[in-house]
Amino acid sequence: SNLSSDGSSDDIKTAYDSTIELMSEVLETTGIGLAPLDEELAELAHRAMSGNLYRMESALGILAKMSGNLKLSRLHLSRALSIATLIDDIGAEMRAMHQLGLLALGAKNWNRAAMLFETADRQSQIIGANRLGHLVLAGISRHIDGDEELAKAHINSARSIVSDDKSEATDILTSTGNSLLAIDCPG
Repeated sequence: SNLSSDGSSDDIKTAYDSTIELMSEVLETTGIGLAPLDEELAELAHRAMSGNLYRMESALGILAKMSGNLKLSRLHLSRALSIATLIDDIGAEMRAMHQLGLLALGAKNWNRAAMLFETADRQSQIIGANRLGHLVLAGISRHIDGDEELAKAHINSARSIVSDDKSEATDILTSTGNSLLAIDCPG
């Protein structure tokens, strides 16, 4: 199946539908194959598949978001997060929480957004990833939610990161700004 798209909403819907169909077939076939196995072997097989399932759920979440279906996007991204925690993939957990935080911002759920960005920030520290985007979005979320003290703490931490590497910070902040601009813009 060809999942390439020129970005039109019909192409996005077709890609989403094709991916759902493919994932359903894979999961059904896998279930049939794993049914005769004992619990230990089945769990091993599930863990082995988890990385691929995480990527599929993430892709479906992004496609649903692009088509404007934010509830379905949240469901897929929440599943991706759940799968990432099963295999303890901290980077995947961080990325899923960041995307879920953006969805929470779009839903005007400032506290949930802040908690997701703050958790993504903690995960980024564990793996040594750049924290800047998570901190800025956590700061914005806390500010909108009325927690000025915590918002200021996040922004002060972000300011320190910016001063350490302005070039990388520019790229990250540009990406963060584009993410904010795209919150209410499907496709």
